[in-house]
Amino acid sequence: MKKSLKQFVSGLIICMATLVFGFAITALSFNLFDTLTSGQMKALFALDVASLITAGGLAFFLSETKREKKEQQKLK
Repeated sequence: MKKSLKQFVSGLIICMATLVFGFAITALSFNLFDTLTSGQMKALFALDVASLITAGGLAFFLSETKREKKEQQKLK
């Protein structure tokens, strides 16, 4: 039970952090909509997408590395 509670809390923290950062980036983009040129908005959008892909890829890589280590320890 402790392990599942710890996983739930960890997942909740990750979810909340993702929502907060995603909302902040989106709010920034919409607040700057009238002041930026079309090219600048495209660059900001590309930066937004790239940062989300990077964060997702990093989280996936870390979770897969952790899972592989657990599997290797079980085999020993």
